[in-house]
Amino acid sequence: MSKILVCGLLNLETTVNVREFPVHYSPIEYPFNQVGVFVGGVGFNVAKALKVLGDDICLCSFLGDDLAGKSVRLALKEIGIDDSLVIDGLASTPTSVVLYDEKGDRKIYCDLKDCQEKEYPSDLPYRNFDIAVLANANFSRPLLKKAKEAGLKIATDVQALGDARDSYNADFMEAADILFLSNVCHQGDEEKFIREIEDTYHNEIIAMGLGEKGALLYLKKEDSFTFFPAVNPRLVVSTVGAGDSLFSCFVHYLSKGANPKIAMQKAVYFAGYKIGEKGASVGFLSEKELDEKTK
Repeated sequence: MSKILVCGLLNLETTVNVREFPVHYSPIEYPFNQVGVFVGGVGFNVAKALKVLGDDICLCSFLGDDLAGKSVRLALKEIGIDDSLVIDGLASTPTSVVLYDEKGDRKIYCDLKDCQEKEYPSDLPYRNFDIAVLANANFSRPLLKKAKEAGLKIATDVQALGDARDSYNADFMEAADILFLSNVCHQGDEEKFIREIEDTYHNEIIAMGLGEKGALLYLKKEDSFTFFPAVNPRLVVSTVGAGDSLFSCFVHYLSKGANPKIAMQKAVYFAGYKIGEKGASVGFLSEKELDEKTK
């Protein structure tokens, strides 16, 4: 079991099956059993996935003191994650709406409320942790320097990155030992873009999610690229949360000392299994279940 510091967004997420894109207009529809409400956000998705895999989680984030915030705290309690470092400092809790079609494609509307105006207090016992997972929210930024000074490995996911020198994400990419991102903005030139990132920030590990194709892993020590084809153990329902689950599972096995390529093999299966569910924070396998399925 690894002890992992997680800092990232918590929100309340509504998912809606729209059958297909573009969405046809009608004043009202009654999609029975096709609208779901889940607790989500990168912080919750990653923390829950790591918890299900067997890690000890310290979660840092912000909520509003409202009904949505109370729902998030209840969900944390139900899965056994301590919420004592989750601060009621927002005017209201962030919310999101996820539209997804029958192919699993999705469109996300994420309302961050005032969380981007906050800074999380950086006086944490960093040396008590094996790794720090710091999502690219503004309030995570003060933790980067402190975690680095304490000698912690830092893992972050900058999502759909367009520019290697993106000013918003530069601090996170510079601090990250383990950097994840999506190929959404760079389909067809993935290796070239990863090279550009590594030349700029010199990260030890860079992993790129390739959507339905799988994942690409770059290891600086070997100066190597390895492609991992996607695995779909069950019918794809929604791809929302696929990147968070890929990231979480990789961090879990790497923090246990696994070879990065083995960790990514596990992560690709973990993510492929997870997308058989509607919400971003459901469908996670335990380590035992995953190991049995990937023998």
